[in-house]
Amino acid sequence: MSQQPNFGVEQWIIDLAGLSEEAQRRQFLADRTDICNSTAVESLYNAVVIFARVDLQKADRVAQASSWIAAQINDPCATAQSARAVGHVLYLTGKYQQAILEYEKALAIFEGLGRDIDYARTISGALQSLIYDGQYERAFRLGERARSMFHAHKDRLRLARLDSNIANIYYRQDRFQEAVDLYEGAYNEFLQCGEPLDIAAVLRNLAVCYISLNDFPRAEETYRLARQHCMEHGFSLLVAEADYNVAYLHYLRGEYLRAIETLERLLISSLLADGDGGKRGRFRGFILHAQFGEGRKGIERQFRATFSKV
Repeated sequence: MSQQPNFGVEQWIIDLAGLSEEAQRRQFLADRTDICNSTAVESLYNAVVIFARVDLQKADRVAQASSWIAAQINDPCATAQSARAVGHVLYLTGKYQQAILEYEKALAIFEGLGRDIDYARTISGALQSLIYDGQYERAFRLGERARSMFHAHKDRLRLARLDSNIANIYYRQDRFQEAVDLYEGAYNEFLQCGEPLDIAAVLRNLAVCYISLNDFPRAEETYRLARQHCMEHGFSLLVAEADYNVAYLHYLRGEYLRAIETLERLLISSLLADGDGGKRGRFRGFILHAQFGEGRKGIERQFRATFSKV
């Protein structure tokens, strides 16, 4: 299996995240008194954001470590940072209400400390959980509060990230053109001041919106850009997602042979060859079903079932 790039994560965090047993990770931290501080908790939070795109299990381990350190040093800011990290992992694992509770804990602390940028950043991170929990109006209200704080600090990058998250609300409400307008504006900002993960995420979201607007040529071109960008930056999971979404796009256009060929290429890629055997089986199942199965409705049913699990 090819080794993942470090993405700027400090080596001690990489070492910590690589320990599979909780007892090992606790001992690692006990042996490193130099990292028992609020700066380390901030670094762990940043690592959670990065690992979340490449290895969710490592993101979870790092979030747990941030909680352990925060509990030891009894620092309110560190406690808030660790709550935000845990909330992020809970969101990514579909535990939206639990995630919201962690975000609310962080918000209360940051507000009490007068740390408005951290307060606004927490709002921006919490929006997705609020969306999936159906709390659209609350998400909009909090988003506007975060916007005013970012504007006051002239923070272009975080304003762009906030716009991208607000666009997610529009998408969930089937307001696709409004979502596209915000995504495109955020993308242009990310090209100037964003990080590689920002660009990867917004390109993926733009492509999905273009599909919803039946603009298949723009969707395909955007997926191509997303794939190229993710390849350049080592985001292997996002490369596989882009390939799979292109296959789904071909299916939506009735291009079944191209969809099958794209999935076959993905099946034999190094990512899947080294990865989850269950995933490989689902791909093979779709390919065989599409070739010899029950016709259009059967293909659609199998494709959607496969797509939802990958």
